[in-house]
Amino acid sequence: MRGRGLRRRGGRPIRRRHMADRGRVAERIPRPGRRRTRQAAGKTLDEAEQDGQHRHRPDGPARRHPTAGCRRGRKTACPCYDHDGACVPHGKARDCRRAMPRHSHDRFHDLGGLTKWTGRLLQLAIAVCTVAVVWNVTTTIQLLRLGPAAEEDAASLTPLRLGTGLATGILLLAWTWSANRNAHGLGAAGLRFTPGWSAGWYVVPLANLWKPLQVLREIWQASSDPRHWKGEAVPTAITWWWRLVLSAAALAALATLGPAPEDVAGLVSSHLLIILTDIATIVAAGLLRVIITDIGRMQASHAERQGLIA
Repeated sequence: MRGRGLRRRGGRPIRRRHMADRGRVAERIPRPGRRRTRQAAGKTLDEAEQDGQHRHRPDGPARRHPTAGCRRGRKTACPCYDHDGACVPHGKARDCRRAMPRHSHDRFHDLGGLTKWTGRLLQLAIAVCTVAVVWNVTTTIQLLRLGPAAEEDAASLTPLRLGTGLATGILLLAWTWSANRNAHGLGAAGLRFTPGWSAGWYVVPLANLWKPLQVLREIWQASSDPRHWKGEAVPTAITWWWRLVLSAAALAALATLGPAPEDVAGLVSSHLLIILTDIATIVAAGLLRVIITDIGRMQASHAERQGLIA
């Protein structure tokens, strides 16, 4: 019937939108059980998007992250976060923090300071091992001349070597955790290792014979090209670094865990194994220092290109 208009089954009239309002952003009416999200009425979609992108914090540019990391799947409502986790295009931080990922994998932190201190400790380890090589060569010569009496002077470098190795190992674990987290933050999707397990595999028995190599290879690939990291080539220096680490560990085990030498020939053999261990450690530490420096440089370059750091 004319004048009554169209009606739904429940009896409510169907409201027809005017043609001029179709390009406007409609104000969403909150419903029971649905979170309230509003946008300013009277603005086009492009205007609202541009207005939201300028509402970022004054301490730095907005950080863009993969939309797949949104915990609630709000791909259109949470495409961008700032430093404090606020959703930049759509305003309110308390709404968008609920949709943030559960883990902090998508946040980038500069590796410059950690890389620098790890490199310095690696240099210190190289210096200590170099002194140890000279010391052990001198001790071996004295063993051939003086006998077992020269063995007492050789044990004084052991605490220094252990302390340097422990400090370097702790910083290496921290660097590995941060580098893997940055790889996630740069947008590398489908990584096998999380930040926690990338550092944790170093201390898992048996698995630490090959997992740390896989971790560092993946970090290198994701740092070289975060978007297409699976096809990136890995330098042979990483493989040689791990081979030298395993060789040094095996030589050290043979030198220290074997039966105690009782004659001069046994002491000389033990010192020769320690010398080979120190040489392998020196080369491995040098390769690792170059590797972590290159990874830090590549990550900083990609982060600057994506606007994650100033």
